[in-house]
Amino acid sequence: MNERSWRPAPDDWPTALPSPESRDLPRAALAWLYETMPTDRWLHAVLRDQPWTLAVMGTWRIDREMEIHRASRRYVADTWPDVLGPQITAQLLAAHDDEAERLTVLGRQLRAVETVLFQGGNRPW
Repeated sequence: MNERSWRPAPDDWPTALPSPESRDLPRAALAWLYETMPTDRWLHAVLRDQPWTLAVMGTWRIDREMEIHRASRRYVADTWPDVLGPQITAQLLAAHDDEAERLTVLGRQLRAVETVLFQGGNRPW
């Protein structure tokens, strides 16, 4: 592993991970990614020991989930008030907004981890 120079943790750094300059980061990142990513992403043997690759795939997946989430929110806002009424629809939209916030934070964290791992030489090549 390449030696890391000191640098402050990115603003979106996950609190569950050690600082970016920690020698334990690749191992800790894998554990965090295993918890964060859906299981189907890391079941493939080729990914199990590749924290940077898992982080890249996680970032990509979160971006796609956000696209789907936006479309789902639009559908609920446009279609469901007539079916469920405004009060239930407002509750569903609030739940959508909460999930959007969670996905946004997770996406920022994945990008921060991806960047630090890339800079630290934890790429598969």
